[in-house]
Amino acid sequence: MDDEDSITESVVRFSRDVMVNVVGNLLTAALLCLPAVAGGLLPLTRPLVAGSAMIVLLGLMGAVFGAGTTGGGQRRECAVRGE
Repeated sequence: MDDEDSITESVVRFSRDVMVNVVGNLLTAALLCLPAVAGGLLPLTRPLVAGSAMIVLLGLMGAVFGAGTTGGGQRRECAVRGE
């Protein structure tokens, strides 16, 4: 493995980790938003509730229907060598 492959591998891993963090934070915010609206801590606005519900449902669909898998339910091979 030369230096260019090592740099590319590092960039791919960093990008993947950043995106996982962003999606996780969005899902967490949506999960906390719905009970806060129900408890009266946040104002009841349709865009807030609809957006939060959509993010939660998409997260659940990804968890139930196999996020990170191909259509056949088998894990995808990572494009980065060594994993």
